[in-house]
Amino acid sequence: MIYCGFCFFKIVDDDVSLPIFIVFLYHICAGAYFTLKWNLKYGQDLIENQLLVSKTVKDKFLKHYNSKTTCMFSIRQATISDISEMKDLYQNTVLTVNRKDYSAEEVEDWASCGNDMAQGHELFAEQYYIVAENNQGKIVGFASINDTGYMHTLFVHNDFQHQGIASLLYQTLEKYAKGKGAERITSEVSITARPFFEKQGFVVDEEQKRKANKLCLTNYKMSKSLPNYKITDISKPEYPELMKVWEASVRATHHFLKEEDISFFRKTIPGKYLDMVRLYAVRDAENAIRGFLGVSDDAIEMLFIHPDANGKGIGSFLLNFAVKELHLHKVDVNEQNEQAVGFYLHKGFSVAGRSELDGTG
Repeated sequence: MIYCGFCFFKIVDDDVSLPIFIVFLYHICAGAYFTLKWNLKYGQDLIENQLLVSKTVKDKFLKHYNSKTTCMFSIRQATISDISEMKDLYQNTVLTVNRKDYSAEEVEDWASCGNDMAQGHELFAEQYYIVAENNQGKIVGFASINDTGYMHTLFVHNDFQHQGIASLLYQTLEKYAKGKGAERITSEVSITARPFFEKQGFVVDEEQKRKANKLCLTNYKMSKSLPNYKITDISKPEYPELMKVWEASVRATHHFLKEEDISFFRKTIPGKYLDMVRLYAVRDAENAIRGFLGVSDDAIEMLFIHPDANGKGIGSFLLNFAVKELHLHKVDVNEQNEQAVGFYLHKGFSVAGRSELDGTG
């Protein structure tokens, strides 16, 4: 690994303000690049998995942070006894959070749907419900899905917004749906929730007017395919095939590179860089590599998808594997590659620094 500098910034949460040094990691490509970090506002993962920090800084932060917040969340299956608390959370969230996108009359009508406890029990029998609790046992969010992949509900308490709870709930439901053999997840999504669902990989199938209690409100039919991809290792004899995917991807996206740059990296990467990273591939039915991921101990070093496989969720699948399974939350991206920068920003990364040069100068 080649290091090429560092930057200084502060993590700020309430009255927590501690200096953290982030090391910029080498990236194989010419030109100015961004260092991106994955956003996790709350929890130990912010320090344990995202940042390269000294033990002293880490211990100081965690001691102070854990004394200031109770935002540690767990997921469990909901029970009938939770319905009343879930009803209150639902109505409170609709009346406050959704008010920014709907009129007072609309949210009041929408919230009144929660008064029908009989319907609540019916839904409970039809759907798989889960709740998120903080470490004090308070329900701070809930969600539901059926065995065919229809996601009926996802709400987070208005006092616990933007703390990763919705993502935690959604990821749990997606895993459940895959376990039931669902090929896609569908939902009817509010104006307020649409950006969150798009970040999870959903697309809008149709805008519609949906009756709440007495009024018809605007929402969206949205869906997300759940391709049954598998992650495999890449062996050294497969390097030539991997480099064909790399070159096809670079030619489709790295238009700022000159022909001599591509030729240089084509010769250099196999012998100098591939053995320095752990490699993972997504393959098609004929076992051909369609996309691959290269990682070090603490960062995503490369992620390339063959252009013929773009738009099939392979990039998102590999990135999710890196973040969720390998706990890697940093990546360097050429700023000239606007498609890649947009992809990572859309997936929850943010710019942590910028350099005019890469590791080769």
